[in-house]
Amino acid sequence: ARADFDRAFARIDAAPIRSLAWDSFLIDAHALAVLRRLMADPAVRFGAAYLPGLDILRRRLIERTPVDGPVSDLVGASDALEAYARWLSGRIRTVALEEAERLVVVGDPGRSADGRAEGFVAIVGAGAKPACVAADAVRPVDVAPMVLRAVGFPRSEEMGGDGDGGGCLVGEAANPPVVASFGRRSVRD
Repeated sequence: ARADFDRAFARIDAAPIRSLAWDSFLIDAHALAVLRRLMADPAVRFGAAYLPGLDILRRRLIERTPVDGPVSDLVGASDALEAYARWLSGRIRTVALEEAERLVVVGDPGRSADGRAEGFVAIVGAGAKPACVAADAVRPVDVAPMVLRAVGFPRSEEMGGDGDGGGCLVGEAANPPVVASFGRRSVRD
């Protein structure tokens, strides 16, 4: 992990910024390593990873880098975010697209966002328009039905949200069969 980090962040010299980037890097690198291991099992049809590292790094850099501070601090923070985004993009491509038929990326505006903030969805692979980024904003209630639809589950009338992937889904995924409910799980004694 350290060698991968050092390659990705070779241009970042400031020790405090490298330290912040390392913390975020470890979070996302671990999640992606677990996802890769999970997806290597042929019995697994769906894998998901929560990757908060870039947002964590961005927030922490904003907190420690005053706008009226030295320009070198602002440049260092900007370079760190660029390096992180480049590393994360490459790692997602390596881990997810090698192992999966499709990749669904959901950009959540985060807990600290106000009511005007919007998320986004991008879908790549089988059942999706090529390199599609949804035109409409994605609400949190849309995510679960959209991901279920993208991996081939029927649309359930009991789930809120439209789950249409912002128009990115095509073929069977765009018009799945409808079921009233997925049913309730029974409790065994």
